[in-house]
Amino acid sequence: MTESAQVGKFLMSRGGEQFGPFSFDEVLSLVQQGRLVASDFVWTQGWVQWCLASDVPELFPEPSPLEQLAQARSGQSRAATPRARVGPDGIICPNPNCCYRGRGIRRRKGSFVVLVLLLLIWLLPGVLYAIFYNGEILICPRCGMKIRDA
Repeated sequence: MTESAQVGKFLMSRGGEQFGPFSFDEVLSLVQQGRLVASDFVWTQGWVQWCLASDVPELFPEPSPLEQLAQARSGQSRAATPRARVGPDGIICPNPNCCYRGRGIRRRKGSFVVLVLLLLIWLLPGVLYAIFYNGEILICPRCGMKIRDA
């Protein structure tokens, strides 16, 4: 995040409901009070998409090596912090401009018409097509990127 973004107004989103606008200092205060958590979404002017608050280093900075050592000795870690579960159809989009977490769109991999035509014309290509193009894929609903086979 740039210095100019720290001057702008921020919006916060939780459960589909938007709050704000807040100044950067107000957002930091909300983080310290626990009213803005890592699984909430934030947005400010100049950003393409809403992002998880945990992805904004100024709001949730990585601990220093000394703090990491102290956390490791006490049995705490940032990885142990509860995060929003995405479920079996859930995705975390790897597109850095997307930041989408949630349910992906399921699409069929192959075409039934192509399968039938290949089986009618020639048996072996039809069988191979049925094997390799059977199933579904998960797609990010925000940016359209293929995430994985379902």
